Amino acid sequence: MSSEIISIDSTWNSLITAAIDTQRMYFDLTEEQFDWLKSNLIKIYSKNDNNFDIETKFISLVLLNRSTKYGRYALLFNQSIEEAIINNDIKALARALKNPNIQELDALSSSEKTQWISEIHSHIIAHNLYLDRELLSKNQPYGSEYINTYAKCYNEACIAKSNIYAEYIPTNSAHVVSIADVPNYMEIYLMREIDLIFLLLSEGLNPYSGEFLSKEIITNLKKKYTTLLTIARKAHNLGYKHEYKI
Repeated sequence: MSSEIISIDSTWNSLITAAIDTQRMYFDLTEEQFDWLKSNLIKIYSKNDNNFDIETKFISLVLLNRSTKYGRYALLFNQSIEEAIINNDIKALARALKNPNIQELDALSSSEKTQWISEIHSHIIAHNLYLDRELLSKNQPYGSEYINTYAKCYNEACIAKSNIYAEYIPTNSAHVVSIADVPNYMEIYLMREIDLIFLLLSEGLNPYSGEFLSKEIITNLKKKYTTLLTIARKAHNLGYKHEYKI
C-alpha cells in the first residue's frame, strides 16, 4: 500500500460516491447518467473556484446524501440536480451546487428551522472532520470504511456542538417505511418514506395497493410526520413535482 498522503481529489471521490449511492432510489437515471454526475461533481469539487467555498461544498454534499432526512427532503435542490443531469448541463449543475436551494425550510417555524439548520451544520462539521482525517491518513481505496469513519465523525460533531446524540443510519432502511392499515393490520405495505409523505398530502389512492388509506392511519401518520409534511407541501408549492417510484 502506498505511503503517500491521500489527495483531496481522491477524498472528494469518496464523499461524492457515497452521496450518489444514496440517490439510486430517487433519481431515475441510467448508469451513464450516474457516471456523468459523478465525474462532473468531482471536476466541480476539485476545481479551485473562489465562488464555491468549502462550506458550500459541504452543504451541497449533505443535501445530495439521501441517507438522512436533510438530503431526503432537500426536494428543490435535488430536483435541480436531476434536471441538470437529464439536460446534460454542467453549468446548471454547478449553479445548483454553488447556490443550494432549501427554500422549503421557510415553511417551518423559526425554532424548527433553526434546529434543522443546526443539524445540517453537524453534518457539515462531520464532512470536514472526515476530509481532514482522510487527508492525514495513508492512501486507502474507497470501501465500507467510509460509513464507519463518517459515523464516528458525525458523532464527534454532535458532541462538539453539545447536541443530543442523533444516530447516523448507514443503510437503505432509512429510505423505506412499512405501514399496516387499520382495522385488521393484515396487509403491510412497503414504500419509500418520501412517497408516503406525498401520498398523505394528496390523500389520493395508494399507488402501491390501488386503495385509499383509512382515515385512522392518515390521522396517525400526519401527526408523526408533521414537519416533513410541512416541508414537502412548501416544496410542492414552489414547483417541486413528485413521482412515485413503484
